[in-house]
Amino acid sequence: MVDDLIASRGAYSPLQLLLDSGYLARDGYTAWRRGERATLDADLTEGVQATRRIVEQLDQWARTREDLTPAARWLVGIGEIAGKKLRASANAQLDALLCTEFRAAERPRQGDIFLDTQETRARHELTGGLLRRDIARVEEAMSRLGKIDPQHSALEASRELMAALRANSPSNREETLARLSLLSHRWTPAAHAVLGDRTFGFMREFWLDLGHALSGWAFDAEHPTRHASWAYGRARDWEQARRAIVQERDHANQPVLMARLAEAEWHLNHRADALHHYFGLCWDDPGYFEEIIARPDFPNQPLRMAWLEARDDDLDPPISPPWFPAWTVARTPQIADRLHSRRGDSDPEQAYDLLLALRSPVGDTLDDRKALQAIHGGLFKLFLANLGT
Repeated sequence: MVDDLIASRGAYSPLQLLLDSGYLARDGYTAWRRGERATLDADLTEGVQATRRIVEQLDQWARTREDLTPAARWLVGIGEIAGKKLRASANAQLDALLCTEFRAAERPRQGDIFLDTQETRARHELTGGLLRRDIARVEEAMSRLGKIDPQHSALEASRELMAALRANSPSNREETLARLSLLSHRWTPAAHAVLGDRTFGFMREFWLDLGHALSGWAFDAEHPTRHASWAYGRARDWEQARRAIVQERDHANQPVLMARLAEAEWHLNHRADALHHYFGLCWDDPGYFEEIIARPDFPNQPLRMAWLEARDDDLDPPISPPWFPAWTVARTPQIADRLHSRRGDSDPEQAYDLLLALRSPVGDTLDDRKALQAIHGGLFKLFLANLGT
C-alpha cells in the first residue's frame, strides 16, 4: 500500500495510509480538519499506542529507501479554520510521525517495448550514458533529444552534468570553493532533475573528490560546509567523515562537528559512541541538540522517539535537553553498561553519573539513591519503576 501511495501521489504520507487502510475513521478525520476535534486519537481504530507502533515501523522502513526524502509537513485545518496548524495526536511521538511525509524523487521515464517513442528512447539513452559516465553516449542522446524538442527540460540539466563529468579535480582553494558551490547549487539539483532516485550513485564520486580537496582545511564555524566531513557525509563515507572530524584539534568544542561525529558513529554501528556524543550536545549546547533532533532527516530515530517521550513525560522539573541523558538511562537501564560517566558539576550531569553508578553491578548504594532523589525526585521514581528491566 505504501508503494501505491508513492506511485499515485509521489509521496508516502502516514496520515493518508491510515485513512486508506481503515486505521483512521474518515468522518473523524474530516471533523478534526474542521476543528471539531482537538486530535485524531479517538478516531484511531487500533488505539494510539498500536497505531504509533505501526507508523513507527513504516517510518523506519521509509528511511532506508534512497528514493524517499523525509520532510516536515504541517497539518492544517479547513473551512472556518483554514490554514490553522493542527495537532494530530496528544502523544508527542505519534504526532511527530504523522507530521512527517516521505517524498519520492522524480523517476526518469523508462522506455516501453510496446509504446516506445523517439523521446523516451533518447531519454533512456541519456540516463544510461550519465550513469555510465559515457560522455559520447550522453552527447549523442542530447543531440537526438534536442532535435525532438529543443526546449526539453532534461537538456539544460544534462549540460550541467556534462560539465561535471568534464571537470578536473579542484587543485587550489579558489577551485575548491567553486566546486562546493557547483555541487550544492547546480550539479546536485540537475542530477535530481534527470536521474531521480539514482542521483546518489551518480553524485557520490563528486562528493568524495570534494572531500579529498577539503582534507586538511580547518573547520570554520561560520562556513560549516567547507570541511571534509561535510563532503564525506554527503557521499556516505562515514569512516572518512569520522576521520576528518577527529583530526580537528578542537572538534569536541564544535557542536556541528560533534553532531556529524555522532551521525557517523551511528551509521558505523558504533551506537554507544553515537549516544555519548549526542548526550554531550545535550549538556554543552542544548539549543543545538533541540534543533537537530527536530529535523525529519535526523539519523537516530530511536533517540528522536525517546526525546519526544521524555519531553512529554510529566516530571518535575520537566525533561529539557540537559536532563535527557539521565532520563534515558533511568528509562532504558540496559544501555548503562555501554556508557561512561560525565563527571560534570551541574545537577543534570550529576544525576546521569548517579544513574550509571546505580545501574552498575556493584554500585546500587543507599547514599547514591538519596543523592539522586535530592537532585530530581521524578528521575528517582523512574529509576525505581524500571529496576527490574
